[in-house]
Amino acid sequence: MNVSRACAEIAHLLNVKSLTSQPLVTAHFYIAKQSHGAIIGSGGTTLQSLQSKSNTFITIPKKDDPNAGDVVTVEGTQTDINTLKPLVEAILQVAVVVKYPTSSGSGGGDQKNNNKMTLQKIDLKTGLKAGGEVLLFPDGDSLPGAGHFNRFLQVLQSATKTCDIAIYTLTDDRISRVIEDLHNSGTVKVRILTESTTVNDTGADVIPLMKLGLSVRVDSSPFLMHHKFVVIDNTVIITGSFNWTRSAAAGNAENVLILSTPDVVKPFATEFNRLWAAGTVLTPQNAAACSAQKKGLGGAN
Repeated sequence: MNVSRACAEIAHLLNVKSLTSQPLVTAHFYIAKQSHGAIIGSGGTTLQSLQSKSNTFITIPKKDDPNAGDVVTVEGTQTDINTLKPLVEAILQVAVVVKYPTSSGSGGGDQKNNNKMTLQKIDLKTGLKAGGEVLLFPDGDSLPGAGHFNRFLQVLQSATKTCDIAIYTLTDDRISRVIEDLHNSGTVKVRILTESTTVNDTGADVIPLMKLGLSVRVDSSPFLMHHKFVVIDNTVIITGSFNWTRSAAAGNAENVLILSTPDVVKPFATEFNRLWAAGTVLTPQNAAACSAQKKGLGGAN
């Protein structure tokens, strides 16, 4: 019997899809303890299905273990772990952070590309709650802001035609990746208007997005452009106190409103177009000059 046939026979006996010569690695899936039951399922059926579909072995901490935390240990090849991640996220509707112990064959540390969120897009005409939605931060998840933050991302990424963003500051890479994906889709026109004094802040993502070809303008007012809203397809508005930063999702007391009432959306669309017309196109040549403080408020947030 050749090696391929032997692997196929063993895989059949083990009830897995196939065996591979790829090295095995260990990954830590950070899943809120209260969500472990959803991964296990009734009588362990969900857990068995996940393991079978991904060729992985999943270890979930015991419920009565006082030392149990949020870490679910997964063993498999890198390909298998990459297969498992979106399956778990589809069940939880929460992005799962994956890290690798330093002794793992993957080389350890965060896998940045592997941690890209996988969320289902929604139909903006039917997928929003009637009357609007309120998202409050932090929302009590052991991965702070995860549930509400993912809802925010899910609505944002569901744009199909236009995405007009007026944001004081943008430093959260997770949001920036969604914006980049919308731009790269080729079907969504993305425009970003931002406060000129924040574009050179540490971790700011606006200049990198501009260099990727997105249309970006900075405001021309001597005072702060302190808006935090996005108009999606001219039919949905996301607004609130929420700055598009990691700290806003993870610890700050913040609010987000998602509304589709035409009488509410229209003024925001009008305001964006007014600011856009008055704004200055951000370019690599003028970006460095955008750090000066503004009079009146001294550039303070």
